[in-house]
Amino acid sequence: MFQTTDIKHIDKLTIALEPIDSKALMMRAATTVYSFIKERFPMTDVIIAAGPGNNGGDGYAAASICLSLGASVTIFALDGSLKGDALT
Repeated sequence: MFQTTDIKHIDKLTIALEPIDSKALMMRAATTVYSFIKERFPMTDVIIAAGPGNNGGDGYAAASICLSLGASVTIFALDGSLKGDALT
């Protein structure tokens, strides 16, 4: 498990070293989460716990992908303070 400060640092390094912006990185994470869920669980009822900031945005983006593919999605917002690109 990584601490929030570690994830922020990893995200900044990834954005600096790859030709990717924050929103695209968020969608990459969301697609990975979606693939993980799809491979292990039936895609009928999906529950996602999303924290604050861009990491919470990853959860919301994954929920959006699942929803667009026909799953019933419930999101538990662990902290309602989304910020930055997570708001878009």
